[in-house]
Amino acid sequence: MTDFSKEQLIAYLQDELTLLREVSAKLPRTNALKMDIVIHEVALAALTSAPVVPDEMTEQVARMAVGFNRYLAAGYTDGWNACRAAMIATAPGKEG
Repeated sequence: MTDFSKEQLIAYLQDELTLLREVSAKLPRTNALKMDIVIHEVALAALTSAPVVPDEMTEQVARMAVGFNRYLAAGYTDGWNACRAAMIATAPGKEG
């Protein structure tokens, strides 16, 4: 398997999208052509978007989601923040 850098893949997808859009402007847009454009757009978005880690949850905010039961809010907060911590711990480029 050949290895490509992320930058090479992005450049390739951008070039292909430009070509596909030029073709679609000149020819009838078939379902296959529309699908090719969508596939390239999704792949490009996946390569260029940064993962988003949500803000830390507080019990006050959690109560708006689960109601005013303090035990449910505490569990919701703990679970949310544990998931958030795992996202941060496994973030690309993080040393350790």
